[in-house]
Amino acid sequence: MGWSGGNYSGYRGRRTLTDILKIIAIVLGILVALVLAGLFLAQDYLVYTDEGLRLELPFLSEEGQASSQSPLNPEDITVKEQSE
Repeated sequence: MGWSGGNYSGYRGRRTLTDILKIIAIVLGILVALVLAGLFLAQDYLVYTDEGLRLELPFLSEEGQASSQSPLNPEDITVKEQSE
């Protein structure tokens, strides 16, 4: 009843701090890659307005609603000059 030939495959031990940090790093890397891919694919739908950044998806907008990017008429533009 001695040594069994060095078969240690049944003992796994506890997770070490480096194992936990590796798992956290992998999960964070996947999340960063997903966020960057989402920003890259949605860049056509990101609109910068005076209120800030807005996401306008075509399937969420109402068809009857007037678009905010309608062309301007020359009559709608007024120019104010300030004298110094």
